[in-house]
Amino acid sequence: MFTVFNLMLFLIVLLIAYWWANQGVFSALLHLLCVVAAGAIALGFWEPMATMLIRGAWYDDIAWGVSLLVLFVVSLFVLRVTFDKVAPNNVRFPHWANLVFGGSLGFVAGVVTIGIFVIGAGFIHSHRQIMGFNGWQRDINSGQIVEVNSLWIPYHRIADSLYSSLSVGAFSTRRPLRTWYPQLYRQATLIRDSAGAGTGRTSLNPRGVILGEVHRIEGGAGRDRVVVRVDFNREAFDGRAMQLSLTSSQVRLIGRAQGKAEAEVVHPTEFAQNHGTWNRYRFDGSQSMITSRSGQERLECYLAFDVRDSFQPAFIQIRGTRLRLPAESEPPLMVAGLMRAQTADEIATTVRYGAGVRIDTAIRIEARLRTQTDLNQFPGGLSHIDRKVSGGKGIISRRSGGIPPASLRVDSFYEPPGARVVQIDVTPPFPLFGMMPLVPFGSAIAIFDVEGNRYTPVGYQLERGDGTVEVEIDTAERLVTIERFPNISGAGGQRLYMIFHVTEGMTITGMKYGELTVGECNVVVPTRGRN
Repeated sequence: MFTVFNLMLFLIVLLIAYWWANQGVFSALLHLLCVVAAGAIALGFWEPMATMLIRGAWYDDIAWGVSLLVLFVVSLFVLRVTFDKVAPNNVRFPHWANLVFGGSLGFVAGVVTIGIFVIGAGFIHSHRQIMGFNGWQRDINSGQIVEVNSLWIPYHRIADSLYSSLSVGAFSTRRPLRTWYPQLYRQATLIRDSAGAGTGRTSLNPRGVILGEVHRIEGGAGRDRVVVRVDFNREAFDGRAMQLSLTSSQVRLIGRAQGKAEAEVVHPTEFAQNHGTWNRYRFDGSQSMITSRSGQERLECYLAFDVRDSFQPAFIQIRGTRLRLPAESEPPLMVAGLMRAQTADEIATTVRYGAGVRIDTAIRIEARLRTQTDLNQFPGGLSHIDRKVSGGKGIISRRSGGIPPASLRVDSFYEPPGARVVQIDVTPPFPLFGMMPLVPFGSAIAIFDVEGNRYTPVGYQLERGDGTVEVEIDTAERLVTIERFPNISGAGGQRLYMIFHVTEGMTITGMKYGELTVGECNVVVPTRGRN
């Protein structure tokens, strides 16, 4: 699909070039000027228009992209009509000049036009990919912001570069794009890197965030840590779940630019949340994000950004919404101690793994579902055998009206003949997810018994914190890699259980992720009827 997408965009640019080659050099030049002017007008009015539209409605997550595209199309239409009225006649040039120079001008106009459309489409809520195009996203293992792939012709980067230069040049303003909204082309893909593999929210209602104080914690060796207090209320939470799920790619700190230089941008590396007590977490993988607990009215948190000591923060941008930061203040002792930058040795010992780590208490030999429903309310995406979940994927809601009758009740998983269901609670701080930076992408998860037999996960159940349970069972393909499991944060009031089918009578001795040992145990899997 990625190749098809690139070919499709290139073909559109060629068609635009061909059209203006046949219209002549003068017409092509006028069109290019209209395109450049329309883009400048669109970007000039885009941010205030989008912010005005975001008010907690269904269209919030498309407001950024649609606003930009509508402004661009309308501006281009008005300018084209105006120029056609002002200059109705063409200027005659030799046919070869029309083809060469008119086609070249048309090609440039096509590249800028497609660049604007790629940026606009990037801000429209969908998934992380657009026909295989990812752009900039978090690395699934380390959580660092990286370029996953790039278009053959980086239209969006070319358009961003053009208007970034114009904003401090011919079209200069007091609020230039280069310093107030730098790296727009990256933001157009980073904002889509949301929770739920890209299905989470991509906009933020300005009324849903309360910006607090900004502190600088000196780190030495030319590096400091800027800590920003940000609190969120229910107007920032995500749809029906009424919970906040915020990834590091959706938050960025914009520095003060020097002269006409582009402003520096950094993303957070750590965060702390208050759930009765303050707990600190690292943005160290695709599973790590800021999440609120179900039913919570407000989430208090600190965001930590590792910066150069000369970096001066100007704005914080959360899901596109840009907020001006207050002046820095001295951090209280609690904040300085909580958010102090860790040394390399401290980071290395934050995640414990390997031989000697016991995981016995996380293992349960039970087929119990973490909720119960009946056949009348059983999700269509799941299958069952004798009222026991046996396959598929779906979200199970607790049956309304009390305990369902035994003849209809669904409250457990199916156990194949000769095997038992083994559930392992892998909710952080269970060491599995913390090992992601240490293990190659696509490595398998497995548990082992005393005879060396290997068992890979057949599914999971996720207590989502809102009274529902997400379930997936796939006994054919199996959920071998960690990427098959949903996002989970230990700060979010959720619990994730991996499900295995293990032969009766065996003793489980440990779990491995790739070639690394997650932990050791000594858990006997009893035969049926001898629990």
